[in-house]
Amino acid sequence: MNAIVNVKKASSYSKYNGLTFPVIDVLDRIICMDIDNQSVIFSHKEVIIVDIQNELQKAYDMYNWSGCRLFNKLVAYATVNKIECGKLEYNCPA
Repeated sequence: MNAIVNVKKASSYSKYNGLTFPVIDVLDRIICMDIDNQSVIFSHKEVIIVDIQNELQKAYDMYNWSGCRLFNKLVAYATVNKIECGKLEYNCPA
């Protein structure tokens, strides 16, 4: 999963605005990203997850298969950022 940095101009990380970096972890209110081999923490409002619909579907599939918590964290991210996502497909054969 990748995300785009979108912080205020006054931030020391504003030089990374518009650039895409790998996401290390999504937590309840923060997202940890790998920038120049360092873990950097941003709030949900300071990043834009690339292709959130696809990431939600993958997390939903993992949630249905094994109870993965990433799905709920991505839903929280989408809610905070007022992102409307399309319908997710139930792909679990169980």
